Amino acid sequence: MNDNSKQSPVRVKVRSFSDLFGKSKHPYAVDTYQRGFVWNDEKIRQLADDLADYQKAPDPKPPYYMGTILVHFHAQKKKRFIIDGQQRLTALCVLYQQLQGCLPEKCALTYSPQSARRIRCAAGIFREHLNLPNPDIFRQIVFTVISVNRVDLAFTFFDTQNNRGFRFMPRTCSKPTT
Repeated sequence: MNDNSKQSPVRVKVRSFSDLFGKSKHPYAVDTYQRGFVWNDEKIRQLADDLADYQKAPDPKPPYYMGTILVHFHAQKKKRFIIDGQQRLTALCVLYQQLQGCLPEKCALTYSPQSARRIRCAAGIFREHLNLPNPDIFRQIVFTVISVNRVDLAFTFFDTQNNRGFRFMPRTCSKPTT
């Protein structure tokens, strides 16, 4: 018997930026404990350059992969909180706003005044960039999205991914000296 009422606590999908926001039933947000937006001007310029170079490459080309995004669905608040990947998503939302004139659907990202200053700087860099990609880029940018429905799982994933990953220590072949 197939029981659809028991949803897996962890789901993994590859999603484009457009699908991430466009196909979500609930908005994406940054929770209050998260650090603010801190990407510097160099990182923003590098992203704009990389995306423009990617679009200039001949077709067919593989999707532009931007890593893993970890989100926690908070049922009571009816939001998807970004646990890992908010710097990348914020920068892309700023670029989206510059190219489309609005934020993506289901984007509920809010920030402190310090972050707002960095976001304004990022928007200015995107506006001044001579080789901005065209808006189709958002269908080509993809992420591996890990969605969890329990906050403890979200922090376990985050901690493992960012702090405690297994480190391979090669064994030496030499004999110990006595």
